[in-house]
Amino acid sequence: MPYEWMLILVTAVAPTEYNVVALLPTETIEQCYEQSVQVDVDIERKDNQEMLCIKLNQMHLQEIAYEPLSASPDL
Repeated sequence: MPYEWMLILVTAVAPTEYNVVALLPTETIEQCYEQSVQVDVDIERKDNQEMLCIKLNQMHLQEIAYEPLSASPDL
């Protein structure tokens, strides 16, 4: 089974700018949640950081260029 979920760490660096780091791929949402609990115990997060699980769409991901994006109020 391909990975369908990704545990990510989002860090706010400005009100409309975020850094996102992929931490762990998992096959199910349950595994992603379990991994998030384990990682949360192992790392020291700052107030401007949050971990979350995001569902991956394999067909759509093939079309995405992997480059950093920043949020802009002009969009």
